[in-house]
Amino acid sequence: MPSQFHLGKTYTREQVATAIGMPPDRQKGNWLTGYDEWNSEFFVFCNVGTAGRTGHDYANRWDGKSLIWFGKGGTRLGQATIQEMISGELPVHVFWRGKDRAAFTYAGIAAAADVHDQTPVGVVWDFGSNQPLIESGAPLTGRQREWSDFRRGPPPSPGKRTVDVRDSETTLYLMRLEGNCESIMPSLPADHVVIKVGITNAPDRRLGEMNQGFPPGAAFGWRLIRQRRFQNGMASFGAESECLEELRQTGHWVGGEFATMPSAAFNAFVDRHWPEPS
Repeated sequence: MPSQFHLGKTYTREQVATAIGMPPDRQKGNWLTGYDEWNSEFFVFCNVGTAGRTGHDYANRWDGKSLIWFGKGGTRLGQATIQEMISGELPVHVFWRGKDRAAFTYAGIAAAADVHDQTPVGVVWDFGSNQPLIESGAPLTGRQREWSDFRRGPPPSPGKRTVDVRDSETTLYLMRLEGNCESIMPSLPADHVVIKVGITNAPDRRLGEMNQGFPPGAAFGWRLIRQRRFQNGMASFGAESECLEELRQTGHWVGGEFATMPSAAFNAFVDRHWPEPS
């Protein structure tokens, strides 16, 4: 009998395989090195901010609610497996972790919002909020199919892209949602806070982008609580990864770069990662 994967819960590869009925002799090769297909469903196991067992580290990272993910070395957009994964025709279950050899956290069913035609291929995976629990092996319902086909903005636009990336001082920031948070998260306990952790070279601009989605007069909004500057992007990326991994392991992570936690835990979290206001 197929089991359910719960958003935010942790699973080992073996537990996932057992849940979907994959026999032990099939749990090798692609299953152990990133992603595999079983019974017309894809299962992606990825490290975020840390290298995997094969030594590959393509800087997978969360960006808001989206996961920026890179395929295995040598993968190309035209490969059949990649085309199937980004087509939206088959469910793509994503499991992630921020520490090698740890259990994976279930992030939900993903849809390709953007694709980068490079080697290895890059995909921006989007996740619908408050997804219904998906029973692995069962056909998708109408609601689940909506999430599977979800797109943000225009459809994926494959093709060569040129990006000028310059490493520079980067900021690890912490935002807190303030105001009537219960109106958008009814199940939020009274003593809990909602936070977002991320990195950027323009914290004030990022704050404006986050609040721009709220209509004028909204009873809540994001506030920039702490900033911690690093000399380069890799250093800030490592610090962000430590924060997200702590949130994941303590069960506070709720998706992407977001988390909820008791106020006391929040204060201790701030002191650990932002020891002094900046």
